[in-house]
Amino acid sequence: MSPSLPKSREQAAAKVRGLALRLAPYHRKYEEARDTRAVFAFVYLNITLDLASQLENPQSTFGDPEWVAELAHAFGNRFALAMDALDEWLLRHPAEKPTPESLYGSVPRPWADVYLAISGKQSYVFEDLVFSMMAHISYDLPHALLNVAHDPERLADYHRMNSTLATQTDLIQDTVADRYEHFLFFLDKLVGSFDEFLTNYGIRAARSVAYYNALRLSAATARAEATASIERSTHLFIQSVRAPEEWWLRLAIRIGRFLIPRRRRWPKPTEESTNGKYRQAGAGGSR
Repeated sequence: MSPSLPKSREQAAAKVRGLALRLAPYHRKYEEARDTRAVFAFVYLNITLDLASQLENPQSTFGDPEWVAELAHAFGNRFALAMDALDEWLLRHPAEKPTPESLYGSVPRPWADVYLAISGKQSYVFEDLVFSMMAHISYDLPHALLNVAHDPERLADYHRMNSTLATQTDLIQDTVADRYEHFLFFLDKLVGSFDEFLTNYGIRAARSVAYYNALRLSAATARAEATASIERSTHLFIQSVRAPEEWWLRLAIRIGRFLIPRRRRWPKPTEESTNGKYRQAGAGGSR
């Protein structure tokens, strides 16, 4: 750490790196267990480390680094709590097949919907990533914003955080492909109607809606409707990906899911969690 780095920026970066330390074990244990949640955990860990590096950068344009760190921490905490709740349910019901009815009482509904969609060897790597991102942004982010100041004065830094993620969408996809699926990754996009979610525009739009929904949750007259809408959104997104309204697109997706194998590469235990094109992912591995 540079001795000339302002204390607020130094403290903010340290707080975000502390969050990364909390996230790292989730990625390790999911990857060791060959749990499909590892894909998003890998991306989230590296995005968090990248944010910490940006906070340390003297050229960073964040106006209030401490607020950025607080939001990142509240955001990451919701992911960790959701994974803990899901892991606890799985531990208590080792022989039971998860269903919406059994999970909704213990796990936040959007994360339960994601797990039901990506577990049991029914998903593709791209789905593991995008469905989890949808739950985290559409559900966790509005609630995380309620835990920090979210007045209009914060919008500039919030927009800068959006840019941090949105400008890395191609890098995220390339890094995940290198680690988990190599050349087959691009085929995943043929088995679902993903539209533009994992694009620069898509991420900015999703995070903008999350801020709007935080304001809805803040208003007593809108809270109940907003809560119900936010809890449904991930399930509806998954449905729109796998079974879009257009019959011809549903048919094409059904054929694609029949023809394209659900393959993934599981890295060796020696491969680092914080490499890749963020921090050069290793080669080799097993299927």
